[in-house]
Amino acid sequence: MTGPHDDLFDRLHAAADSVPPSTLDLPVVLLTSRRKATARRAATGTAVLTVCAVLGVGVASGLPSQVVHDLAPASSSETLTTEIVHREVALGITAVAEAATYELPDETVVLDTGIETGAHGDRFLLISTVEFEAGGSVASVDREDPATIKKMADLGYAPLERQRIQVAAGDEAELRRLRGGAEPTTVVVSTLGSAAVVDTDGGRFVFGTTFSEHVDDEPGTFVSSWDPFTQVDGSTGTFLIAPTLPIPQRALAPFALALTKETSFAPVMAASFTADYSATGPCTERVDGCAVSYDAQSRAAIQSQVEDPRWAALVESVPDEDVVVMGSGSSRELFRCRAGVHDVESMFREGLTTEDEDQIIGATADLAQCKVERSPRGDGSLRVGS
Repeated sequence: MTGPHDDLFDRLHAAADSVPPSTLDLPVVLLTSRRKATARRAATGTAVLTVCAVLGVGVASGLPSQVVHDLAPASSSETLTTEIVHREVALGITAVAEAATYELPDETVVLDTGIETGAHGDRFLLISTVEFEAGGSVASVDREDPATIKKMADLGYAPLERQRIQVAAGDEAELRRLRGGAEPTTVVVSTLGSAAVVDTDGGRFVFGTTFSEHVDDEPGTFVSSWDPFTQVDGSTGTFLIAPTLPIPQRALAPFALALTKETSFAPVMAASFTADYSATGPCTERVDGCAVSYDAQSRAAIQSQVEDPRWAALVESVPDEDVVVMGSGSSRELFRCRAGVHDVESMFREGLTTEDEDQIIGATADLAQCKVERSPRGDGSLRVGS
């Protein structure tokens, strides 16, 4: 990577050094990162970084709860906890360590962060819902239409389940409405991604999601910053360990931060490290509400129409293709290739056998810049790039 943020991914790697390596025994490890649409939503392309996307999993059977919810509103919620705990995690940064949590029969979960918006007695509320779309191959139809979902389910295609987290604002009466199954009146961020910044007259707030994991035996995540900021112990760094708010039986967990002018913290992305992978998802699209201006008095949320130019530079530095081919049944690295915008860097292991060469050719056959072929000169040599 090049530019002022060329160590971003190195620091992500370093933060995950204590994570045990994957035990997967794959003869060929092929890692590719396509820029354009994919890279704009996830500045990845390395072995330890994959997109923190909304997960799609199959539902066993029966009518999906969202369809049932459309037919009959949910009844009163179950109170999981009423305790709200705020904790200083860095100079000028207060995190929600615990939120009042309420679960509805349709698996919607409402969290009261206790962070005040600055007007009407409103607080920021987080809402995790379970949404469905039709399973199977469905073309030119609304996959989220209840009739389509039911039709495909009757044909044996289980609906796909997705978790969506929203940021809303409301007072005690609004919280009661949400607990009764109503839709939020004031939506600040419609679909919460990795990290969204909400600016109000009273301050700046950061909300985000990450995979539900633990840091030092506590629910938490790493949030990286464009600029160095002062940690809680007085040291300077670019990574914040923020507590997360686990959602029962769900993969994604939100976090909420309140910032003061004392901090220079400027969030880039959130990442959670597990035994097999780390996950991250930058907020790069305007429609995702990465930056929101919220007027607490009028309860109006306006999404920024300007994309942070720093992301453009970072995405440009991400390789189109990042490939490693390993030897069958061994830990030998046969071939490595990184193809960027302007150049291709590749390396072959010395002493390759014909079998090794055939394996490399087969593993890279679907690539463009890192595709390996035998030279047309007929001298037995290999060439990289089609």
